[in-house]
Amino acid sequence: MAETPPRAVTPQPMQISSWQQAELNAARWMRHWGYADATSRPGGPDSGIDVRATGALGQVKYQAALVGRPELQRFVGARPYGSNAQLIFFTGSDYASTAAAYAQEWNIALFRYHLDGAMTPVNDAARCIHRLSAATVPATAPNPRTPEAQTFWQRNWRVVAGVGLLMAPLGSIGDETTYTGPLALDILKFIGILVVCWSSGTFL
Repeated sequence: MAETPPRAVTPQPMQISSWQQAELNAARWMRHWGYADATSRPGGPDSGIDVRATGALGQVKYQAALVGRPELQRFVGARPYGSNAQLIFFTGSDYASTAAAYAQEWNIALFRYHLDGAMTPVNDAARCIHRLSAATVPATAPNPRTPEAQTFWQRNWRVVAGVGLLMAPLGSIGDETTYTGPLALDILKFIGILVVCWSSGTFL
């Protein structure tokens, strides 16, 4: 099977009450499994292929009887000459043991669909497709906080702190515990405070 991209979420329930709906349902599941261009053409010529996609071909049976080996043989025979597309078979009933053995030999993925559109893999090839689709759905990761989602203080704390430091020297004027004289010494203290605060404020 060709390498496929990450899948979307599991298809939503779909009531299956006709062969047309069964084919449409198979196509959407194949798209979910990574065959993005899977398309069914209900009402088209019955060539043994009901769903076509790059890398895969699907056949859908809307019947109550068991699917036997002859149906799978006809499916293999309908594959274009030289094609190595993955063959996927869908039925609303079940498979005979001879059909399961033939599918194992030809690597045909066997699925059983339910009336609500859900899919159940029947053999190893189908379980591989189904398991890979679940494993490659990207896990939901928390989105990083964007500037728009942050609070005012988280976005602007540097600006606020910088302005505060630039204004701090002015607030120290008149503080008797800092400026104890003489005047020349107080001027030197003020200049020192001014240089430190403004240097820090400018850095922020």
